[in-house]
Amino acid sequence: MIFLSLVLYGCFSEKDASVMVLLADPSSSSAVVGEKIYFDVSVSTLNDMVSEFSVTSFDSENGEKNVFLSKPNVKEYKKRIVCEMPSVKGDSSVVSFFFEACDNVGMTASCQRSIMVYVGDGGLLKERSGYMLYSPWSGKEDAFSFATLQTIKRSEEALADIYLDPMSENEDDLLCRLIAGTDIVFALSSSYDYAGATWNGLQVVLNSSVRTRTIENFATGDVILVGREEVADSGIKLNTLGVIRIMAVYDEEGKDEDRVVFNLKTL
Repeated sequence: MIFLSLVLYGCFSEKDASVMVLLADPSSSSAVVGEKIYFDVSVSTLNDMVSEFSVTSFDSENGEKNVFLSKPNVKEYKKRIVCEMPSVKGDSSVVSFFFEACDNVGMTASCQRSIMVYVGDGGLLKERSGYMLYSPWSGKEDAFSFATLQTIKRSEEALADIYLDPMSENEDDLLCRLIAGTDIVFALSSSYDYAGATWNGLQVVLNSSVRTRTIENFATGDVILVGREEVADSGIKLNTLGVIRIMAVYDEEGKDEDRVVFNLKTL
């Protein structure tokens, strides 16, 4: 079964939800310091016009800042707001963006969007090593969750992000087929620089790659880029998650120790 995650980026008037609507759709939910992301904004009112629209940001290091202000005086206002992510303390921090609009009779709409901003050497990714996916017939962990960054048993978890195909004709044979259990997508790359993987570079390659929901016949040394596709107001939005490298495949006698060993690089 394929699960699609529906994300509604709408904000409605506190006074009358039927009068004024504000939509703010971010291009990404995470970024690195200095990276530019955008918000596709749409504001409409049943009254004469949208008289004012503003965007402010807030984070613990830089405080509150004015990002954008406009007095469009139109009935429906659409704008792409481009924002550069500020410097933050530590390894990461949340930057919140506040969108506010009002019309000519004082009706208002407002909402907040939060972006996780990471600090790194050009977004250099951190490696987590030694993950093991066991054969689905073994009774051990045969799936992986990006929410917890841990292996899990697919039989016990409703939303396993990736898992090994259990449809082998012989339960003693390990089927090297990786399947997306949620809204995950893959891109198999033979030339991607796993050792020097950066967040920015990973996003560029994943966005330009042919993405699938299965990886057939993977082998030791394969590099698999992973993202998550979400349904947004502007269409399908791709969120980058990380990159996997297959370190070893063990198809032992019997089924209990059949397993795939992989490393994962994420922010």
